[in-house]
Parts: sequence; C-alpha cells; structure tokens
Amino acid sequence: MPKASRSLWMVLVALALGTTLVTFVRSFSLLQQLKEYAPSKIAAHDQVLAVKTTPKAASTVITSNAEDKGESTVTTAPPTLRLAPAVVIPPASRFAHGDAPIHNAAFIIRGVNFDDSVSRERGIVISIHKGVFALGLSLIRELRCLGNDELIQVYHCLPRDLPGNLQQVLLKQDSHLEIVDVCSDLVQARVITETKAHHFRNWWLKPLVLHHTDVQEVILLDADDILMKDPALTRQSKGCQDTGTLFFYDRVMDGKAYFNNHASKTSNVSLLNHIIATFNYTEFGFDGPKHSDHLLTSFAHKQESCHEQDSSMVAVDKSRSGLALEVLWYLIYHMRFTVEYSFGDKESFWIAYELAQQPYAFSPWGVSVVSSSTSHDIQRHPETLCGSIAQYIPGDETTEPELLYVNGKALLDPIPFNVHDKHIRPNIMYNAQPTHLVPRMKRQPSRPQKEKDPAKRLPSECLIGLGSTPLPKHFASALLRRRVHYLAASSEAYELLSQCDFYEKKLENQSPGD
Repeated sequence: MPKASRSLWMVLVALALGTTLVTFVRSFSLLQQLKEYAPSKIAAHDQVLAVKTTPKAASTVITSNAEDKGESTVTTAPPTLRLAPAVVIPPASRFAHGDAPIHNAAFIIRGVNFDDSVSRERGIVISIHKGVFALGLSLIRELRCLGNDELIQVYHCLPRDLPGNLQQVLLKQDSHLEIVDVCSDLVQARVITETKAHHFRNWWLKPLVLHHTDVQEVILLDADDILMKDPALTRQSKGCQDTGTLFFYDRVMDGKAYFNNHASKTSNVSLLNHIIATFNYTEFGFDGPKHSDHLLTSFAHKQESCHEQDSSMVAVDKSRSGLALEVLWYLIYHMRFTVEYSFGDKESFWIAYELAQQPYAFSPWGVSVVSSSTSHDIQRHPETLCGSIAQYIPGDETTEPELLYVNGKALLDPIPFNVHDKHIRPNIMYNAQPTHLVPRMKRQPSRPQKEKDPAKRLPSECLIGLGSTPLPKHFASALLRRRVHYLAASSEAYELLSQCDFYEKKLENQSPGD
C-alpha cells in the first residue's frame, strides 16, 4: 500500500473508532490536509426536530425510516382527519401509461464495464439522491463485501437529484450496477406529469421503484441500512417462500394518527378499517373485502398501534404479487394525496397486499433497537433501549437469534454534540459505541411503567422494559468497516472502497518505522 494511502487509511480508521465528536473533529482535520484527495463533504445531520406536546394536547408518535431524513423523529399526530368518510377515499384507478413505453433506455445508465450477463431475475434496489450519496455508495460496497453479486439498481427521481458526476462514481465502482431515473421515464411515457413527479422526490420513491423495476425478486434497501448479513438470505425465510414477500415490523405505538386515526370526527372506526371496508374492490376484480389472518390479529386492526411496517428492508417477488402492485400504484399515486394513512411510504406495501387479497408475510419477530451511547441507555435504564431500529434474521424458534441489519444513520453520520437546541434529543445523535440491543421476541408493545420509573420520560423511540442483550461480537468490526467506507465516500477517497478487510490485516507486513 502506498504510504499516502496508508496514512489516509489510518486516519479513516481513527475517525471510525472515535467515541467523541472532539476526537472526530480533530482527526478529521488531518484528513482534510491530505492533498491527494478532495476535502470532505460530510454534511450536517439532516434531522427533523422533535415537536414538544403535552399528553392531553395531541398524541406523540414515532416517525421512522425516512431515508432522506436520517434517524427516527417524533411528530405530533393530527387529532382527526380533515375530510369526512364520504369524500376521504378517492375513486379507484388502475395503472395505465400513454403511447411511449416505460423502461426507456434513455433513462437507464450503465457503465462501460457493465456486465451484461448479470441476471435480472434477482436484484437489490436502492433509492439514492445526492443528499445520501455517501450512505448509498458505502452500502453498495457493504453488499459486495458480504458476498452479494446480484444486480444493483440505483433509482432516483429527475436528473437534479443525482447529478452526472455522482452517477459516474457509482458506475466506476461496480460492474453489476445500473442507474434508473424513474420519474423522467414515467413523465416521458405520459404516466405522470413533471409536476406530479416532484411528489416522489422523497421516501415515496421507494414504492414507485418497486412498481417500476423489471427485476422480479426485489429487495428494497434504505441507504442507511447497516448490514450484518447478505439480505439475499431473506428469500429463504418461510414467509418469503410461502408468499413471495417478507416485511418487517415497526415499533408498536398507540396513537390516533395515520391509519389508526378516526375515519371522521363523528366516528370511532379507524381509518384503516374504513379503507378496507369501503375500497372499490370491483375495480380490481374482487367481490368485496376478505380479511387476512395477519390483519385480524394485527395491532393495526385492533387499533393498538399507528405503525405496522418498517420499510427499511422489503422483499417482494413481483411474479407472485397478483394485483398488489396495481393497488400499490393506486395508494401512492391517488389515495395518499387525500388520505394520510401512513407516515411516509412504509405502510403502503402491506396495505396494498391486504386490499389485493394477496398473501403476504411479516418476519416472525418484532422490531428491536440498539442501545444509544449518547443517552447512556445501559447505564441509566438497561431494560429500556432507545437507539436505531434493528431487525433479526426471520428464522423460527429453533434457530439462534442473529442480527440481520440496523437502520441507523446516527451510527454513521456525526452531528455536533454541542448543538444548543432543546429539540435535539441525545438518542438520535451520533451513536459512537452501541453495545446492546433488544432481545429477539414476538412483536409486543412497550411494558407498562411504574409511576417513578425513570424510563417514563424517555423518547417514544424507546422500547420500554423489553430488555437488552449484548450485540454480537462481529458487530463492532462490521460497523467499523461501514464507517470507514462511509468516510471514504464522503471524502472522495474512493480507492479505499475496494477493500473489505484492510482494517483486520492491520498492515501485517508494516515495519515499526513506517
């Protein structure tokens, strides 16, 4: 390894291992001094600030998995819908496009070294815009380091969201990668107008991408997913084998918001149950509603949670989706502009399958979270963790619990610790050294709290009273590698992205004087 590259490597590892922002800033200044590479472009953490409410004024609800917003945030739930049931549900409308075909080659970009032999049957799909470019690029490298060699489709919406220079960086890094401008493609085909396209320049791009991609067995990933295993293994789960889908649960949050809101000011019926009862099934060839077993036993149906799905990883076999993707189109292109049934896109997937009467499967395990080092979870309340969402491999009870991934920008992207803003909560700030996670268990709500319990004042991201268990031993090294890749992508030190185990070798042959 050249001496300059070795020096850069050492700085990046020091950055990734730093446990305070002071250490990070001082080390990062060294990186900026290396003349071989451009200055870092690490941006400030793009957080939506929490809104303080009193318990009687409104429900405080977790809002999670916003890939272009960073870590989970808290928002104030609206007390009721703005519209009455008679006008709340727009007319059912099926997908149609104009004379121009979709999947126009003009909007699919491949590098000169693209491998045309790569299978299009299975693939990984990631939405990347310039604001999460370093996260997305480092995730792509992690997939390859974990042994995944499938086609990767990078989707974006309109040219401005992923400029040409960033596209070229992505294409040079991988021969099994292509870039798709889905919004320009659909505008050209007269499926949507350019004005409407702008409404997909956010988390709503993900379900649009699922509808558009020509890959059959799709795994959708968020750019801030931190993988412990190759996500392709989810296709081997019983749920995915049986239904062609695998969804993951979000936290159980008892609040009158989104699909758990009242359908009107004069009704106690939830919006979810109202949608299921009044959906125009005949437009899609069905006689009427047919409730799935999952729906009938869900916290959502029982009006005990305003969140059901965590969409940071979604596995779908499109060849087995029936009419679910047509219903998905209706939800994301029509209904969501009238009905706030979901915080962002995340509930659209399972609701589409439910309305389309198509079998679907959730992981047998509830959501977990990792400990937050900045809020000192383990020291203050070891039975209540408040960090980023984590998901277990969806095996059955006979399998050993294994961590599949963590959805956590806060583990990668530092923000100032001295921000004097009362809305910035410690548990969503840079999590330098998580040590524990909530044990694997069936989905359940947080435990009831005693009056003097210190966890009672904690943010709604916390899984209260559900316990903790140490993170697996390999988590630290996996996180370190991802941090080094993220910092390398942020600082344009792209040559380091080709390495998967450089930090483990630790320059074995380096002499003490080097």
